[in-house]
Amino acid sequence: MFIASSALTDGDVLEADLCIVGSGPAGLALAREYAGCKRPGGKRRVIVLEAGSHRVSHRAQSLYRAELSGAPNHAATHSRFRAYGGSATRWTGQCVPLESIDFEHRSAIAHSGWPFDLAHLSPFYQRAEALFGLVPPAHLDGQPEQDFSRASADLQRSLIRFARPADLGERLRGVFAASDDVDIVLDASVVDIVLDDARRRVVHVRCQGAGGRRLMCRARHFVLACGGIENARLLLAANSQVPAGIGNERDVVGRYFIDHPYLTTGFWTPSGTAVSTGLHVIDDFERVAQQRGAHSVFSLEPALRRREGLAGCVGYFIHREPWQLTGDYHSPGGRAVVHAAELLRNQRSPDRDIVQSLNALAKDPVSAIRLTRAALSAGLRPSPRPALRLVLEATPRRDSRVTLVSERDALGLPRARIAWLVDQDDWRGADRLRRELARCIRSNGLGELVDDRTVDRHGWPVSMSGGKHHMGTTRMHVDPAFGVVDEHARVHSTDNLFMAGSSVFPTGGWANPTLTIVALAIRLADRLRPMA
Repeated sequence: MFIASSALTDGDVLEADLCIVGSGPAGLALAREYAGCKRPGGKRRVIVLEAGSHRVSHRAQSLYRAELSGAPNHAATHSRFRAYGGSATRWTGQCVPLESIDFEHRSAIAHSGWPFDLAHLSPFYQRAEALFGLVPPAHLDGQPEQDFSRASADLQRSLIRFARPADLGERLRGVFAASDDVDIVLDASVVDIVLDDARRRVVHVRCQGAGGRRLMCRARHFVLACGGIENARLLLAANSQVPAGIGNERDVVGRYFIDHPYLTTGFWTPSGTAVSTGLHVIDDFERVAQQRGAHSVFSLEPALRRREGLAGCVGYFIHREPWQLTGDYHSPGGRAVVHAAELLRNQRSPDRDIVQSLNALAKDPVSAIRLTRAALSAGLRPSPRPALRLVLEATPRRDSRVTLVSERDALGLPRARIAWLVDQDDWRGADRLRRELARCIRSNGLGELVDDRTVDRHGWPVSMSGGKHHMGTTRMHVDPAFGVVDEHARVHSTDNLFMAGSSVFPTGGWANPTLTIVALAIRLADRLRPMA
């Protein structure tokens, strides 16, 4: 059932067999495995501690404010959401498994390789797909479209399905509301993790609830499922007993941070209208789930990627108005206008970016005015073009990391600094895919792919941003010198603390991570069930 922390008393101690911190896709999928699940001798009691409420609030989001450096990325308050359901409340529902190559050790991709292969994870993928209610691919694959991969031995086409509804929290709300063995405590922010005297087991976690209530949760086992930034931040901040932070004896917590670079690299000028329709062309990404439930992407064949040592990359087409493909759109003034529009549509929380946007408008008013005029004109006479969007796999780098700064949030926790670094060699895969797509389009008489490689003053593509997919900061590795958790997602230096979510990914491939997050959470539930 759901419990508001405001209904609890200051000093209350909650007791459980399993304590899950976070109610995003990882935490909810894990908790779902225990709802109604009986064991010999009685029920298991599972407590989920959610730092937010049922809805996203500015107050809760402000706790996520962080410093950013390195590659261009979204503000931390815009890329994760502190509420029941987590970031899945704003997720489009894209469900795609990692490829077999993503689990392999690849000599050209530093720090690559998982402790198990795709075959091991496949049964958990199937259970994750069932949880999301995905339509079997056979029901979607017959839709007509131009399949470029048939014209090239080096291209492959992948079908990406969408969960409907995408919000896993809404899908499972009735299950948890009726459950008497899973309690979800809202507005309960974990502020510390306390170990026993031997520093081998977590004894309890301390929380702050509504109105400053001090709460404690004791359990036999604990799982942090707070996302790729917050999982690392909580471990690093829990430094009263272990100065470097729990699990950080080898200085690995927070390192190897990866995200997916997203960029638009030009547009396709089709030779006819028929070839620019189908699952490979998207009208509105936010509505794919409701409109057709799938889209397709093109990537390079794994054999070619192995042979040429390329990082993964996929491409697909999304309709964009000409004004969205101009220099004005990517200029400081143009970005400020887009930022303002997102605030008005409630797609972004107010944060310090407002000040930066106002400064950008003051410094670059001409671009902002031109962009606004073009957007208004396009609203009267739409003429969308299929723009090429690429999504890259980023190589894990030890110096790409989450650390703590001296500034503290309203709960007293140090804020995070996120330094996202992208290996320059990763762009080779994107360039190779772009060339192959252009060749196939031209040789099959389907038109031309117009290239745009404009970069900013730092050398980054002007259209680049992160995918809001925070991975790798508590990565999985059998050797504690290279990973925070073992192959079972247990923190190496503790006996009863586990990690769930994309923070355990050793590498991220090109795929949206949510389906893999849920598959790993279900796998972890099977591991913990005999112990909890």
